[in-house]
Amino acid sequence: MIAGMMARSRWVPVVLAVTAVALTGCGSSSSKGSTSGSSTSSASASSSASTNASTTGLSQALASVDAGPVSERYFEWSDLGAVAKLAGGSPTAPPRAGTPWSDAFGIGTTGAISDPVAPQLASRYGLELSDATSAITIGFPPRDATRILGPGVDASRLTAALVHDGARRSGRFLAFGPQGSVNVTNPAVTGAFTVVGLDRVLIGDHSFASGPFQAPVIAVLGGGRPVGSVPAYQAAQTCLGDVVWAAIAPGATVGVPSSELVAIGGRRPASASAPITEVLCAVDTGSAVAAAQQRRLRRALSPTALLLPADEPVARALRSSEVDGLSAGGLQVARATLMLAPRTRAPFLYMLQNDGSLGQFLVTSCDRSVIRRFLGRDATPADIAAYCKRSGLPSP
Repeated sequence: MIAGMMARSRWVPVVLAVTAVALTGCGSSSSKGSTSGSSTSSASASSSASTNASTTGLSQALASVDAGPVSERYFEWSDLGAVAKLAGGSPTAPPRAGTPWSDAFGIGTTGAISDPVAPQLASRYGLELSDATSAITIGFPPRDATRILGPGVDASRLTAALVHDGARRSGRFLAFGPQGSVNVTNPAVTGAFTVVGLDRVLIGDHSFASGPFQAPVIAVLGGGRPVGSVPAYQAAQTCLGDVVWAAIAPGATVGVPSSELVAIGGRRPASASAPITEVLCAVDTGSAVAAAQQRRLRRALSPTALLLPADEPVARALRSSEVDGLSAGGLQVARATLMLAPRTRAPFLYMLQNDGSLGQFLVTSCDRSVIRRFLGRDATPADIAAYCKRSGLPSP
C-alpha cells in the first residue's frame, strides 16, 4: 500500500496515553454538473451516490482527522468490519482468502496486516480488525499515522500487553525509546509490532492510533480543523458517495499533476454477491481541465482500450463504465464509475494507484514525465511516442 512501512533505525518506541476520539459529521455542498454519455454500457444505478455525503463513513472519517501537511499529503480509509463481512468474515473471524473482496481488507491499516499477523493482533493485543468500524492512515512513512476505531479495539488488553512488553512511563506517556526508532530486541518488535510498525501509540475508548512520530498521531486523532472541511476534500467525498474504502491524494502524488486532488473508492454494495463498483474522481480548479479529463476517461475506458500494466482490454476487466462530471464548492470534478467484471477483484483502482498506473486514465497530453510513471522508468522516448499515438494524446 502507498502508506506502507519503511525501514527505520534501531529502537521501536511506543507512547501510550488514554485519549478520547470523537467522530463528528461534516457537511458539504455541491451541485451536480451535466452528465455525459456512458463510455461503455451504462452503470448509472451504481454511479449515483444514493447516500448523502454528509452521512457516510468516509465523511465521518474526514471530519475526524485534522487538516494539515500530513493528512493532505495522503488519506486512506476503510470500513474494516464491512469489508471483512463482504469477504466472508465476521466480528470474530477474519475474511476468507480468495473472495472478490479479500484483497480490500486492510486498506487504512498501512497495508501491514497479513493472515499470520491478524490472529496475533487479536489474541495478544486485543485488536480484532474484523470487528473494527474504521481504519485511517494519513501521510507517508515515516511521517504517517494509523487509527483504528470500534469494538474490535480492546483498550485494557492492549494497554496491558504494551506494559508487559516493557513500555515505561515518560511523563503522561509510556515509551520504549525515542520517536522514530526501532529496537529489534524488544518482544513487541519480534511479534506483531514489527509488521504493523507501532512506534507511538495512543489508546482511548475503543480507539487506537499509532505512528513513528507523535505529531501525525495527534493529527489522525483529530480535534482541530478537519480535513473534511477543505473544499477539495468535500468535493472528493461528494463525488465518491457511499463507499467502504477510499484513498485521496494530491494529483501530483499519484501521477496526475493537472488535478488538485485524485480520489478513488469502492462503493458500498447491497450484498457480497452484488457487482463491485469503484469510482475515480479528479478534482480540478478549472472546467477546461475537467472537460479534457472526461474526454480522456471515455477514450481510456472504451472496451477496446488497453489497460496498463497488463495491456489487457478494458472489456476483460470491466463490465461497464460511466463518465460524468459534477460541480462542488466551486470546483469541477471528472468522474468515472466502473463496474468490475466478475473476474476482476477489488480493489481494482487501489492496485492501479499503488503501481503508479492511475495516470493512464487522466493524462490529457503527451507529457513524458507523467507517462513514464505508468509505462515504467525504463520506457524510451520511442515507447512514449508510440503510447501517445495509440492513445491519441496531443503534444503538451
